[in-house]
Amino acid sequence: MANVTPLNRKALFNEFHQSVQKIMARPIKVKLTIADQNIPRHLDTIFLCDAMENGTENEFIIDLELNYHTGAALLYHITLPRGQRNQGLGTRLVHTIERLVRELGLQSISLPAEHHSTEFWLKLNYRFRYPGEGNFYAKHANRQNLNLAYDLYKNLPPLTPDTNN
Repeated sequence: MANVTPLNRKALFNEFHQSVQKIMARPIKVKLTIADQNIPRHLDTIFLCDAMENGTENEFIIDLELNYHTGAALLYHITLPRGQRNQGLGTRLVHTIERLVRELGLQSISLPAEHHSTEFWLKLNYRFRYPGEGNFYAKHANRQNLNLAYDLYKNLPPLTPDTNN
C-alpha cells in the first residue's frame, strides 16, 4: 500500500472534491472525516452531497468509505440528479473515485448495486462477488421492478506514472 500521510490524504480529498465540483459544474457540500493514525482500523469517510429540498429526483450524493486496514473502499451510494443522468457524468465520477482510491493506496472498491443500476456497473468492469447473484441477474436483467441489490467489486490496478483518467 502506498505511504499516504494524513496531510497527503487531505490534499487528495480536496483535489477530489474540486474534481467532483468541476464534473457537476456547481458547488457541492462535503463532509470529510480523516482517519486518526493512532487507530489502525479507523475508517476515512467522504460524503459529498447536494441534496435539493424538492425530493430525491434532484439529489446528488457520493457516500464513500475508505478502509486502510483492508485496502478496500466501499461506495455506499452514488446518485445523480435525474436531469444529469445518461450524459457520461456518472462514468466520469466513478473514474474520479477510482483514481482517488488508487492514489490513497487502496486496491479495490466494493458496492451494493441496485438491480436497476447493475448494468451501469458491469459496463465499468465491476463484477459480482457471488456467482449466484450473477446468475440471478442474467435471468432477470430486464425486470424493472426488482427491489434488491447485488454485491459488486472491482480490483483496481496500481497507479503508474502514465495512468490517465
